Amino acid sequence: MQAYRNLVGYDYVYLRYPVPFGWLSKLYLKSTKRIIHFVGDPIDAAINNPNFSAIKKKALVSFFMPEHLAYMWACRGARVYTNGFHLKNKLSKYGVDASALISSTLNKHDFYFEAHKAIVEESPKLLYVGYLRKAKGVETIVKALKKVHATYPTATLTIVGKGEFETDLINLTKQLGLSDFVNFAGHVDNRDSLNKIFRSHDIFCFASLSEGSPRVVLEAMANGINVLSTPVGALPSTFSDYKEIIYANYNDEVSFADKIQSLISDQELFNAIRFNAFNKVKDYTIEKFLKTIFNDN
Repeated sequence: MQAYRNLVGYDYVYLRYPVPFGWLSKLYLKSTKRIIHFVGDPIDAAINNPNFSAIKKKALVSFFMPEHLAYMWACRGARVYTNGFHLKNKLSKYGVDASALISSTLNKHDFYFEAHKAIVEESPKLLYVGYLRKAKGVETIVKALKKVHATYPTATLTIVGKGEFETDLINLTKQLGLSDFVNFAGHVDNRDSLNKIFRSHDIFCFASLSEGSPRVVLEAMANGINVLSTPVGALPSTFSDYKEIIYANYNDEVSFADKIQSLISDQELFNAIRFNAFNKVKDYTIEKFLKTIFNDN
C-alpha cells in the first residue's frame, strides 16, 4: 500500500496484469492516469494445462478469481490495453472496453536478416527461449526432436532459460537418448548475446499452452529465423499460418516434428516465411509500443 502512496503525484502509472494487488491503484491513485495492461491470462493457463487434474484446475481458478474480479473493478476509470484481441474479447464480457496491441521491446539493434541463409539438412539447429515451466510445452519440443532424428539424426536443440521444470526436461532428454543433442544454455541476460544465439539457429520452436502476446516470438522473427509455434494468444490474429509463421498443434510432438521437417526439406519455404516475418515485425518496436501506451488521445 505504501508503494502506491509513493506514486501519488505522477502523471501516469503503468500496471501489468496479473501483477498481484495491482488493483489497489484505484484506491490510492484517483487523480493519476492509470494504465492497466493485460499481458496474460492465468485462468486460461490453469484450465488448459494438461498436467493439472480437474480438481487442481478448479482450485487454482477459484483461488485466483477474487484477484481477477478486483482487477475488473480497477479497470473502471483506467485506460486498458491487452496483448491481442483474444484478451480484449474476454474483458468485454466484464464490460471492460480495452484496446488490443502487440507488446514489444524490440529496438533497431535487434533486427538482423541474413538474406542467403541456408539450413544445413545434416545438422539443423532448433531453439527454445523462455521459462522452463510445464505450461510452456518444452517437453513437446524435446519429444519432437526425437522424431525428427529418424530423418535428421544430428539435429540439435538449444534450450535457453531457467525454471522449476529444468530437471524434468534434463531427465526426459536422458530417457530419449538425446543428451548429446540438447544443450541447456541456462538464462542469458545480455541482449546482444541472446541475439547471437537466435541468429546462429534455424528454427525457433514455441509450444506454449497459454500466452498473451509472446515477445520472444517477435525477437526470433526480428533476428531472421523461422518460428514454429502453437496458435497461442495473440499470434493467430497477428501472423498468418505458412506466411509469417507455421503453427503446430498443442501437446502434439508429431505435429511439431512434421512441421520442423517441412521447413528443413523446403529451402524456398524456409526463406519465404522468415523473410515475410522479418518485414512484418519491423512495425513492432518498443518506441511504437510506448507511444501507444502513453498517448493521451
